Amino acid sequence: MKGLEAPVRVWRVRSLFRANEGRVRAAFVGRHAELAQFSGVAETCRTAGIGQMIIVRGEAGIGKTRLVEEFTRIAADKGFATHKGLVLDFGVGKGQDAIRSVVRSLLGIAPGSSKTVRQAAAESAIAEGVVAADQRVFLNDLLDLPQAIEERALFEAMSNAKRNDGKRSVVGKLIQAPSKRGPVLIAVEDVHWADPLMLTYLAAMAATVTDCRALLILTSRIEGDPLDQAWRATTAGCPLMSIDLAPLRKKEALALAGAFIDATNQFALTCVERAEGNPLFLEQLLRDAKERGDAEVPASIQSIVLARMDRLPPADKRALQAASVIGQRFALDTL
Repeated sequence: MKGLEAPVRVWRVRSLFRANEGRVRAAFVGRHAELAQFSGVAETCRTAGIGQMIIVRGEAGIGKTRLVEEFTRIAADKGFATHKGLVLDFGVGKGQDAIRSVVRSLLGIAPGSSKTVRQAAAESAIAEGVVAADQRVFLNDLLDLPQAIEERALFEAMSNAKRNDGKRSVVGKLIQAPSKRGPVLIAVEDVHWADPLMLTYLAAMAATVTDCRALLILTSRIEGDPLDQAWRATTAGCPLMSIDLAPLRKKEALALAGAFIDATNQFALTCVERAEGNPLFLEQLLRDAKERGDAEVPASIQSIVLARMDRLPPADKRALQAASVIGQRFALDTL
């Protein structure tokens, strides 16, 4: 790499250990305009049955996920059913990619459910007419279910394009069905990791929500954002609201700091300055200082993570090391 004269050992964080999962989260600050915009869109969707797509963009740590959490809270208050998917850059377990996660959620299948549960959900969807009987092969594939002998022969004889067309059609029907009973919110995060095939599914989902009581939220980093004009042209004219998140204003950053320490002291001001309006960095700076009990300001999130790993008890450290070998998503039994 440029600037490095000798080889260095490279590390990659493959899983994050969340200590103190039950702790109180920092208060949500700022983003008033974005929340007001979403509230209006959600209300229109609920009352008039007009769906649309919302794209939330911003740099890493700027608060995309936190904002989507607030969106889902607002939507829940308005009676929306929420379904989520996450695009990972690697380490995706079977049945855990974003589209399959959304499909399982739409069918009421809990994560990690057995083949019997998935089979029952598929049979119910077909019996209720949500999915046509001749689309069973596509639903089976989306739910990672074995195909019957005749279905397997039919599925294998299809071209790859026809298989994907069939699965995209099934996903659309699974979105339309619950939207007739009540409003639906689908959120897919980290779309900047999406491959070309995943993008075609997201475009089909966008085209679907256009004509039903559903909202589709996609999050992406600005750098490497694949949701360009060419992609948007494939969404069948789906109405779009684009939100580009800016750094927190100083007043908002100080309000966030106040959830951890006295925001008027010099250390808090130093953290606010160091974070430059990035809420994730600021929160981690303050939380780390509170855990360590000193006033030294770490230089980066990486240094914070490494320091926290060093402070783990031996058993937890071994668990973290084992988890990093398995991947980003895994069953507790595997760990």
